[in-house]
Amino acid sequence: AEDIMVSSYPEYDKTLVFDSEEKAVDDSVEFIKSFRNIKAENNITKDMKVMLEIKSNEMDEHVERTLMAHCIIDTLTEFDFFDNCIVFSIDYRLLKMVKQLHPETTIALIVPRVPQDPVGLMKEMDALIYLSFLDGLSLSLVKELHQAGFVVDGSVTNTKDQLALALEIGVDMIESDYPEDMMAVYQKM
Repeated sequence: AEDIMVSSYPEYDKTLVFDSEEKAVDDSVEFIKSFRNIKAENNITKDMKVMLEIKSNEMDEHVERTLMAHCIIDTLTEFDFFDNCIVFSIDYRLLKMVKQLHPETTIALIVPRVPQDPVGLMKEMDALIYLSFLDGLSLSLVKELHQAGFVVDGSVTNTKDQLALALEIGVDMIESDYPEDMMAVYQKM
């Protein structure tokens, strides 16, 4: 259990709503500022990452993707946060824009259904992390992604059985609504 770290900062748990250009910029800046404070207060190194989930949907035509992508990149640049941030979303169009603006940005794909070519999708998107619900993962899929050099995140792991499955199929990361509880279960396994 020494190689697993649990960080929980519920006071910084925010969802950004981009309903106007001004509000988008203000909320984005405040969001990253809060993590910059965490970084300073907790001696977070370049090896530690914060996952910034962008809650937009590829099918939503009302989303200002260009504005969002610029806000993300501008804010990460202003606060020197690229080394500590992984941007992830189910909105692949937005993630492509982020990568076009700043190719070194680390991204993760939320993959709700297993694509025909998971490795091809990851390469096409230049992503690092394949994030899927545990029921969308299998031992063979995790092995295939690992062999291609990708990290696999199994979500959502809230029970002992789910944790056992995550470990059995070999995911690299898990997400849980109860990280401290899952760490305690893991340490007893």
